[in-house]
Amino acid sequence: MKAFIDTSSLFKKYVVEDNSAAFERLLTKIQTVIIAPTTIIEIHKGIKNRLTINLLDENDVDFLVKEITADYPFFKIIDWNVHLWSKAVEFIYLYDLKSLDSLG
Repeated sequence: MKAFIDTSSLFKKYVVEDNSAAFERLLTKIQTVIIAPTTIIEIHKGIKNRLTINLLDENDVDFLVKEITADYPFFKIIDWNVHLWSKAVEFIYLYDLKSLDSLG
């Protein structure tokens, strides 16, 4: 199965949050994880935010960066192009999505 995974969901793979266990179970059923071109940047920002407020320490960050780096080749990243922009704008108006959610 292929699935588009948004940043907040994928983040649960790396940092334990509510529903992380359920998300891990879901991931076992997915062969192709599709992500937005901004996902990796957003995940690193989430890690930095947690470091800043002392929910993570430098060792945690080092471990998480290694995990993300190891997983990166397995993600299919949506290409930025005119079609993506057009569809994203369409989805915003059709479904009232947040800007980055419209990329999925």
